[in-house]
Amino acid sequence: MAAQRQFSATSQALLLILASAILNVSNGLQYKVGGSIWSIPPYPTYYSNWSSSHHFLVGDILVFEFESGFYNVMQVSRREYKACTADNPFRSFHAGPARVPLIEKGMFYFICSVSYYCSLGQKVEVAVYHPVPVIVRPPPVPATVTTTPAPSCSPKQLLGKGMGRSHEHFIQALQHQPLLFLCLLVTFLIVMDFHFMGSPVISALA
Repeated sequence: MAAQRQFSATSQALLLILASAILNVSNGLQYKVGGSIWSIPPYPTYYSNWSSSHHFLVGDILVFEFESGFYNVMQVSRREYKACTADNPFRSFHAGPARVPLIEKGMFYFICSVSYYCSLGQKVEVAVYHPVPVIVRPPPVPATVTTTPAPSCSPKQLLGKGMGRSHEHFIQALQHQPLLFLCLLVTFLIVMDFHFMGSPVISALA
């Protein structure tokens, strides 16, 4: 039964992890590149500053807002990004607004190939990361503790057989004095534990 409960809790945790990962991917965020229209920036590092201030995940979408015919978006290699060329673009968008889904992890480079706009700073590089699912730990399974009950014994058994009739009056006194009997019993168990470490009787009382 305990193994079945553990399997059930583990299965629920795995389902929650899977659902979290699916939601993180399918419910991606949309980012308007630069926070405004895609155009020549006010200073060269404008778009790099914007990109570094966001954490992009797989499933997010970049939105380039621009007027068709005046600007475009070219996804290029890192080399062409540095050189501001678009001789072999991976993807090109000439009609605005352009929506670019981020479908995998990595670095992605985008420029505007119109005139010298890229050299003026109209380019952006984006680092995309995998979403980290929320790890839900399964609830702990309560451990089953099996205790060994202390063997019940009479005062005669504790003190042993063959004590002789001269001790019977002492036994009767113990039966009428529970507190005294308890003290003797505890003392006896301590002595037994001292000589036999790991005694199941002491372990049970502990």
